Amino acid sequence: MDTNAKKNSLFEKLLLSGIYKLVFTLFSVAVITLLFLWQFKRDVHTEPLPIMKTFHGKVHGKTVKEIIKHGAPIKVGLYVEDFPRFSVFKEIFISDCVVWFSFEKGKVPLEIIDNFAIEDGVIKEKSAPIITNDGNQTTVKYHVRIDFKIPIDYHQFPFNDHRIVIQIVNRAMNPEKMHFITSADYFTFSDEFFLPDWQIAEKEGKPITEPEAGFIHAELESIKGKTELFFPTAVFSFLVRNAGWFAIMMVFIPLLMLLFLLFATLLLNIENSFRLSGAGGLLTTIILSYRFNISGIAPKVGYATLADKAYIAIALIALFVLVYQIIMNRTFAIKVKKLDTERLQKLRERILHYDSYMYFGMQVILLCTLYCLFNLFK
Repeated sequence: MDTNAKKNSLFEKLLLSGIYKLVFTLFSVAVITLLFLWQFKRDVHTEPLPIMKTFHGKVHGKTVKEIIKHGAPIKVGLYVEDFPRFSVFKEIFISDCVVWFSFEKGKVPLEIIDNFAIEDGVIKEKSAPIITNDGNQTTVKYHVRIDFKIPIDYHQFPFNDHRIVIQIVNRAMNPEKMHFITSADYFTFSDEFFLPDWQIAEKEGKPITEPEAGFIHAELESIKGKTELFFPTAVFSFLVRNAGWFAIMMVFIPLLMLLFLLFATLLLNIENSFRLSGAGGLLTTIILSYRFNISGIAPKVGYATLADKAYIAIALIALFVLVYQIIMNRTFAIKVKKLDTERLQKLRERILHYDSYMYFGMQVILLCTLYCLFNLFK
């Protein structure tokens, strides 16, 4: 029994200690900082690759691999020189690059190769084909400037990791006679390649790329095979991440600073008039900060982003603290003025216990909420 009393006494001393509250607050700030660093360094993207038939897919009950087995394979590669325009939020991209095709000499007509196009984009400029022969292999190169769009997923804003996709198609090709093949070695970047405010995600010093060849297939009539689209495609994708902290700082730091100031009102004496008025003012500022801060830099989408969810969580925690402050003020503030010294001291100790539980509990809820929100994107 004595041991439990000692334990309770030690717990209460830690609970009520101002130094312990300061240490716990610094611990919370450190944990939040680590959560942001962890989230910022993760390679997380939610944009899917374009839908297409792979070599193992089936068309009319046959595998694509079986359908194209007698066709001529055409190697397709992409060399990215530069992005004169790289606007993620507007989903508009302009790129200067070299598209090349390599195949067995005499197997593929050059006029068919010349019919390649960019899916969801246009070729604004295109050079004459540069044709070279190496033994039995013919290589055709084109310098092109392409203008294309990509549907960007902003669910994890402001942690902007995105998949950028350039899809080459050739509707003039018959898959039974010729098809595309590609690999990571066929997708390269210029040594001078640079994106302002963005960086390409890398692994072991090399860009993380996902080139893949396949086929576009669609039935245009209910009778299978009567009228259909069936042509080869090659997809070249890479991951980019926001290289700066500005957007993240603008979204989260003001909100978290206001929330911790709101927590600080729990440390004030129940008789302090700023305890309730300050909490109300800080909650109002948190609510207004969304209108004048987050909404100004957030993408205009019809779903809730990570920033929206974090804001709602912080606003709800702040509202809960304000409601607690109102209840405490209505319940105890009036009593304080009517009590004698001894009873007043006991009441203050009681209020201090409530405030301390609230102070620690709200910070724990904040840490758990941020962890859960960040952990949704794996």
